[in-house]
Amino acid sequence: MSAMMDDPMLDSSDSFDGEIEQIEIKTNPDLINATFEKYIVAEKNAPLFKGVLPTKIKIVKPTNEQTSRQELKLFTLVQPLVLDLYNSSGDFYSFYYIGTDNCLWNVQYNAYSKSYSKPTKITFDHPYQEMHSDDHALPWSMKFVSDEVVVVADGLGRMVLAETGNRKKSTQWKVLESYHLLKNGTQLVCGSSLKTLQPFIISDTRDGTGGIFDVVITTVMKKMACGSAVKRAEGAVATHIYWINFVQIPATVPGNHRVYIVDGNFEFCTLNKYFNELIVVSTHHPRVIYCSGKPTEVKPDEALPPAAYTWSQTSEKVTVEFDLRLSRGDEALPTDVEVEFKPKQLSVKYKGNVLLEGELFDEVKVEECKFELGRIIGTLKLTLPKANEVRFTELIPTDSRGRQVIIEDGRDALNNPTINVANPDQLEDIDTPDEHDHHIITWNSSTVTKMANLSHHQILYTAQNAVNEPIGIAFRNEVDAVFFAFDNATPRHVYTIDAFGYIQASKTNRRFTVASPDGNYGAIVDDRNHAFVYIGSASPSPGSTLQNTRTKKIANVAVQHVVSLATVDEDYASLKRDQSLVAAIATNKILFIATDWAIFAVHVV
Repeated sequence: MSAMMDDPMLDSSDSFDGEIEQIEIKTNPDLINATFEKYIVAEKNAPLFKGVLPTKIKIVKPTNEQTSRQELKLFTLVQPLVLDLYNSSGDFYSFYYIGTDNCLWNVQYNAYSKSYSKPTKITFDHPYQEMHSDDHALPWSMKFVSDEVVVVADGLGRMVLAETGNRKKSTQWKVLESYHLLKNGTQLVCGSSLKTLQPFIISDTRDGTGGIFDVVITTVMKKMACGSAVKRAEGAVATHIYWINFVQIPATVPGNHRVYIVDGNFEFCTLNKYFNELIVVSTHHPRVIYCSGKPTEVKPDEALPPAAYTWSQTSEKVTVEFDLRLSRGDEALPTDVEVEFKPKQLSVKYKGNVLLEGELFDEVKVEECKFELGRIIGTLKLTLPKANEVRFTELIPTDSRGRQVIIEDGRDALNNPTINVANPDQLEDIDTPDEHDHHIITWNSSTVTKMANLSHHQILYTAQNAVNEPIGIAFRNEVDAVFFAFDNATPRHVYTIDAFGYIQASKTNRRFTVASPDGNYGAIVDDRNHAFVYIGSASPSPGSTLQNTRTKKIANVAVQHVVSLATVDEDYASLKRDQSLVAAIATNKILFIATDWAIFAVHVV
C-alpha cells in the first residue's frame, strides 16, 4: 500500500479516524496503443561508448545476516552510480560514485562529442572516509537537495549535508553538518558518535524556500522480543521511515521528526511535490510511532492493541490462529469449539463467545477447510484452502482485530525470476500476476484521507524523472507498462510502453528495469552482458512492409535493440574484469549501464 502523510503531529492512537476516500488507479485510453503488434530487431546496433574509471565503484552486498525481504529491498532502492539531475540535460551528463578508495568521484559524459571527461575526485569530509565493517551495513546513498546542496549517507548510520557550489566546475564541497542515527533511535542527532548506529538509506529529498528542505530516510529494525505468541507472530523485522524537516538559519539543524513503521513488504516511499505528504508503497498501513511535536514517544509495541488472532497465507491457503488464553490447569475441549465454514463466510466461537465472524476477502474451498485444537496449550488453528489464486489483503475486511503474519520471501527481493515466454507473437497467452498486492494511502494530519487498492497491479519499476519531483511508479496493465506520476492529488497516467509488462516477465536474468523520463523507450538489463531496449512504436523502413501472418493486416511495430557488451567491447569479453552489471540509468536519449570498472553509454535514440 502506498501512503501519503501530511505533517502528522500525532500519536498512533489518533490514526485511522474519519472517512477514507477510495482512489481508483485509472489509465488514460488515449495513451494505450490498441493496435500494437510486436517489436522488430533494429537493422543496426545502437552506438555504444565506454569510459573506464580510475578506481572501481564500491559495491556493498547483503551479508549472511541480512536475509529478510525488507532488508534486501533497501539494496534495490539505491544504485552505486548517481546521476546529478540538476546538472544533466541535453548532451551533458554528470555522475558521482564512491570508489573502492572510499573517495567520491565525478565523471561527465558529453553526448555531442561522445566522450567522457577525466574523472575528478571531490574534496570533502564525507562519512565513507571513516569506514568500518558492519554485518547490517546498507549501500551508500546520495541525493541532491538543490543545485548547490547534497546529502550523503554511508549506509552505516551516518549522513552529512554539504554545500557543493556550482557542481559543473567545483570539486571542493563544504560540509555544513554531520548527523547520525543511534541504534533503534527516533531522531537524527547532530555530530558524530562512537555508539552503535542504525544503518539507513536516503529515500527522497525536497527543496523548499527560505533554506527549508525535507529529507526522508529508510531503515529496517528488528522488533523487540516479547513473550506473547501473538506478538511474536507479527514478524521479526519492520521498515522504519523517518521524515525530517531541516531549517538552514544559518547552521542546518533537524527540525520536526516523524517516524513511521511499516509491517510486511515495503516497495518505496517519496514526498509529494509540495513535501506536505509522504507517499509509501507497501502491503500494510504505515503507523506513526514517533513525532517530535509530541511530548512523549509512542513505543512500537504500544502502537496497536494486542491482536485477537493472527493469520498468514500462501498462494494456496490461508491459516488463522487463536490463542485461547487458558488458565493454569484448564483444557480446551472439542465440544467448546464451533466453527462454520462457508464459501465466503467464516464463524468461529469458543464456549459460546464469538472469536471471529464475517465475510472473507475471497472464497475458500469449504470441503477442504479444517481446524486443529491444541487442547493443552490452548491454541486453535484454521486452514482455509483458497478457491482462487487471489492474495488476501485482509482476512475479513470488516474485522481489524487480527494481525497478518508475513511469510518472508527471502532473497527474491534482489532477483525475482519469472516465467519464460514461449511464443512472443501471442501476447495474450501469458499472464504473470504479482506475488504481492499493494495499496496507496494518503495520510492527512491525524487521519487517513485517501487509499487506492493496487491489488492485481504488478509493479514493474519506479523512477524519479525530474528534480524536486516525486518518484513515480509503473504497473503492468494487461501486457503494457503504464507509468503514473504523483504530481497531482491522485496518480496521473503519464506514458505507456507497449507490451513492456509482458516482456519483463520473460527476462528471467533481469537485474534492472528502467525507462526514459519521456517514456519513449524502456530497457531491461541483465545481471551481466545484455541489455534489451524497446523503443516506442515506429513505421517500418521505407520501401518495406510488415504483415501479420494470421490477420494479413499491416503490422504496427516498434524497434528493439539488443546490446551485448561482450560482442562490442574486447575488455569486457576478455573475462579479465568483473562482468557484473551494477547500475542502469535511462535518460531520454541514452541508456547508461555500468560495471564496477566502466560506464557504457548506449545511444538508443
